[in-house]
Amino acid sequence: PLNENYLADYHPTPISGLYNFVEEKKRIAELKRLLYVGITRAIDHLIISGELGKEQKLKSDSFLYLIKSGLSIDFTNDKFFLEDELVFLEQNDGKFSNLSRKIKIQIPVQYTITLDKNYIPPVKEKLKDLIINIGNIAPPLEKDIISATKVAVYNQCPTKYLLTYEYGFGLINSLNKESKNQKFEFENNPLKEEENYYDEELRFGRIQGNVKGTLIHSLLEREISLDELDNEITKYFSKNGLEGKLLTQNKKEVIVELQKFFNSIIYKEINSYKKYKNEFEAYLKDEEIFLYGIIDKIIFTEDKLIIVDYKTDDISLEEVEERAENYLIQLKFYLFIAQKLFSYYSSFQLLLIFIKHPGKPVIKNFDIKEFFLVKKEISDIIKGIVHKNFYKNTDHCGVCVYADVNKKCKMN
Repeated sequence: PLNENYLADYHPTPISGLYNFVEEKKRIAELKRLLYVGITRAIDHLIISGELGKEQKLKSDSFLYLIKSGLSIDFTNDKFFLEDELVFLEQNDGKFSNLSRKIKIQIPVQYTITLDKNYIPPVKEKLKDLIINIGNIAPPLEKDIISATKVAVYNQCPTKYLLTYEYGFGLINSLNKESKNQKFEFENNPLKEEENYYDEELRFGRIQGNVKGTLIHSLLEREISLDELDNEITKYFSKNGLEGKLLTQNKKEVIVELQKFFNSIIYKEINSYKKYKNEFEAYLKDEEIFLYGIIDKIIFTEDKLIIVDYKTDDISLEEVEERAENYLIQLKFYLFIAQKLFSYYSSFQLLLIFIKHPGKPVIKNFDIKEFFLVKKEISDIIKGIVHKNFYKNTDHCGVCVYADVNKKCKMN
């Protein structure tokens, strides 16, 4: 307060004045930078326009004011000159030398906008040999995206990857669903080998595994409670064309499995963590390719990164460990991406849960040293895919859809 009169005017403190001064200098410096960038982008012509009143007053934070004050322009004249001595680097007979030249440029000032009658706009050449393609255009990056499924297929057999993704024979999988040789593909394919498996599906009205798997993953992602299950499952099945007895039977089966899972120890454990993400979509650019995966649940603790993967396979308890070995490579791929995204973690856990058997989760723990082995394993697979190293893994022929009746590769 002035003269310690608390009811009268106040002076700003010196530090406030200094702060405002510094901030104003920063703001003007940023304006100058923007003006410089805008002006120096011109190649052939530069036109600067602005509004100038009769009193010729300009705001101190306008571009036009910076130009006027910087070049000492008198806007009452119809032109002004820029003149300076510039140093040029020139080459003569293979030698470089500095030469000074005086440069004088005349810049016109126009107060009205007129069309230059001598101006001829450039004419673009018409397209020749125009080709119209009305077919589908495949995304150019499709082969440059490596997913967990692609890694798993390559791990099974590089030649199988070649046929499925490079040659586009993946449709053969769906045409060979009834092959007795097929013990393991992925969740959306039949996973049983019994002779009458498909007849049993029709007789008991069972739905396809991919429909059920998509439903369960959606319910877990949205964290639907037990009280809401009946209504949510009914809406989903009805949307997919199920009704009557078929709907009721399949709904009961899903509810029983989820109730069992919700009451399990492993569910209570993962549900106790507060920091997590469901259906976490992970993208990572690795040189010229993109790695992509959807992690069912990723949990962030103070000292450990936990990756959870749910499986809805219709298998027996005895088959859990064998099936888990097939899926483990996918979880390692998720870990490979997650570690790069969250590199401050040095301890990791992979948690594979079969919804039908929640009492037997498959758990793999890795410290940072063990992770480097995982990193090398996944890196080798990625390099194999990128460099198209497609050799045969004959050990996989016995369960491969590309094998003949004698369990030998059809690529022979």
